[in-house]
Amino acid sequence: MLRLLRVMVACCALCAPVFAADEPQFVVDARSQVLQPPPADKAQVILLEPINKIQGYFPVGVWSLEGDQRTLLTVTSFQTKSILLLPPGKHRLMSTNMLTKVHFLDATVEAGKRYYVLLRFVYNDGFQLRPIRPTATSDFNMVGADWAEWKANTPRFVEKGPASDEHFAKEKVNKRLNKLYAKATEAWNKRTDAERAELTLTPADAAPL
Repeated sequence: MLRLLRVMVACCALCAPVFAADEPQFVVDARSQVLQPPPADKAQVILLEPINKIQGYFPVGVWSLEGDQRTLLTVTSFQTKSILLLPPGKHRLMSTNMLTKVHFLDATVEAGKRYYVLLRFVYNDGFQLRPIRPTATSDFNMVGADWAEWKANTPRFVEKGPASDEHFAKEKVNKRLNKLYAKATEAWNKRTDAERAELTLTPADAAPL
């Protein structure tokens, strides 16, 4: 327990300048707070983070991974949502609050379709990216009582602020990310096919428009 506390303190020292939820340069309100239809040439992926301020004090970065390259797509905070516009096809997304772990989501998406993904807080384990299925084939779905609660608890659209890309280009931050990424990759490769399927967004997961 003492070791965990020391790790958390050290991580807070690294992340506090970045992930203070009241720092608008890292997380800002989106210019439009109105949900538009998906564009004809892109898939629209909506990330929901419905947790409270204490659990979500450190905002979550979401990256696109392509080979050895990672691109920061957005940064979310507690009780917010964010929109990703992705080309049709296969993608791998990565999430982390820089305090605990990295999590992956594989996605195959189609243009002109809308998808929902839950940033699921797991104590001492970071934020999973969980596909929200349109039917009750998963515990994370659009037909249960949780669905209405997730939407109600994410009233604001946010996006990464102008300082985000510059910060994550820093050597110290990248070293931390590299370590988290390596551990997450090892854990992902040990998962069964069924476990990876739970963390995969498919064309069948498109939400009704």
